[in-house]
Amino acid sequence: KRFTQHYKFVDEGRVDVYMQRILDGSGAFRGYKVKDIMAKGGAALAMFRTYPRIPGWEQIKESVPFYTKTGRLELYRDEQEWLDQGENLIVHREPVEATPYQTNVIVVPAGFEAIRPKDYGVRPDELDGDLRGIFNQKWPWEKVKATVNPLTTKYGLFAVFVTCKTRHRVHSSWSTVDWNVIWCSNFGDPNRMDKRTPWVGEEELDINPEDAKKLGIEDGDYVWLDASPHDRPYRNKKADQDKTDDDRFFDKMTRLMVRARYNPSFPRGYLNMKHSIYGATHRSVRAQQTNADGSGVTDTGYLPALRFGSHQSCVRTWLNPTQMTGSLVHKDYFTHKLVQGFTVDTHTPTGAPKECLVKVEFAEKGGLNGEGVWAPVKTGFTPSHENEAMKRYIAGGFAAKE
Repeated sequence: KRFTQHYKFVDEGRVDVYMQRILDGSGAFRGYKVKDIMAKGGAALAMFRTYPRIPGWEQIKESVPFYTKTGRLELYRDEQEWLDQGENLIVHREPVEATPYQTNVIVVPAGFEAIRPKDYGVRPDELDGDLRGIFNQKWPWEKVKATVNPLTTKYGLFAVFVTCKTRHRVHSSWSTVDWNVIWCSNFGDPNRMDKRTPWVGEEELDINPEDAKKLGIEDGDYVWLDASPHDRPYRNKKADQDKTDDDRFFDKMTRLMVRARYNPSFPRGYLNMKHSIYGATHRSVRAQQTNADGSGVTDTGYLPALRFGSHQSCVRTWLNPTQMTGSLVHKDYFTHKLVQGFTVDTHTPTGAPKECLVKVEFAEKGGLNGEGVWAPVKTGFTPSHENEAMKRYIAGGFAAKE
């Protein structure tokens, strides 16, 4: 019933109702009418004091107070949550997971007493991600650089995994439009010559060629990606001897398999995969086993971009106590009022989950139906497989000065 009520105007073809509510709640668009804007091509000049917009112009030019407790730019936090977390000053701390060194440690010179974080007794080798988020010790760089990430020691995780935004999708919108899927990765094929492909295209993983070669992975091969088994791809995994057939199917469905793509523009130890895709589901994995064409398209029309798993098999959200306070004074989401504590997207855990560490393993050959290498590798035009003509082109050898 709630969903029916929530999407009432969508069903009636009146999405402008929701757009109008947003404009009515906005200081920069209040008084504007969606119908008027759309009738004039869909563009309107927002009610800012400057064009193009200059954030903070009134505060800088006219001494209007900033949206803080003091009305000034605040470079020091005196709220207890920041004091306890050791972030009352701007500090560097290693990521909660995506670092080769000790996780979440605050890096400051020895004897630096301007911050005094609260020690909750979390051990340096703690594997629980939530507890690592409150590992509040401060160490000098000389000590930090001699450490090894406990997840590397325990599970062999070694590569930072980032799930970036993409130019060609907005969240999951457009991720199931065939022409977009075909050309937004290097593995689009409307004919699905390789019957393993879940649809007319599939997602790809950027990997530095030197890393891939060291792991025995060729350009275009399928690879497995695994994060900390402590909580991913799901919690409370059973021991192998206790698993049922359903458990083993669920393991297969949730473990991320993706095509590797050589990309020398990324540094070693760094992996990239665009987010906002439709991942594998129970039905899409079963569809691969029962569909005559081997695709993952389900009986409901669901269109997966991966054979198994999802980018979310490896990522998670980190809960920083300084993003969850009831004390921070800040600007309201829509208006110019000052509010305190939680506000969606303003003072709450948010952002793309990107601070993850993973390991990569070869899964299947990239050639048609798992035999040999991915065909473009043989052309001489792909990274680390350049023929002499391609090397000359990269070096600018085809350009002549007259």
